Amino acid sequence: MTISISPGPTILVVLDDPDERELIRRMLGQLGWRIVFALTEDDALTVAADGGIDVLLTEVGPQLDGRRLSRTLGVRTLLISALVRHPELDALDGTVVVKKPFTRKSLVRAIGAALA
Repeated sequence: MTISISPGPTILVVLDDPDERELIRRMLGQLGWRIVFALTEDDALTVAADGGIDVLLTEVGPQLDGRRLSRTLGVRTLLISALVRHPELDALDGTVVVKKPFTRKSLVRAIGAALA
């Protein structure tokens, strides 16, 4: 699913939880950003193969390793995590971590930091 309202950054959202994908869609859908959703790492690699991804928004969990995906794609990354402090997340260069639960404001601010 792609939502394209007006020119802006392209954000690849890779989350395995359908409720979280819907939350992200509602939070970001009216900001003029192109939002592309992928359900798996393989889907994300296919979508990103054409280029044009400005930010990867993903997570670290048992089914999805956003760290590995970030390294593979080599794009600016925003990781969503429920962990308050975790050395592996803190050590990721160029990766912005947003803690759950998050608000629209905190998510937009984190995406801005990833784009900077």
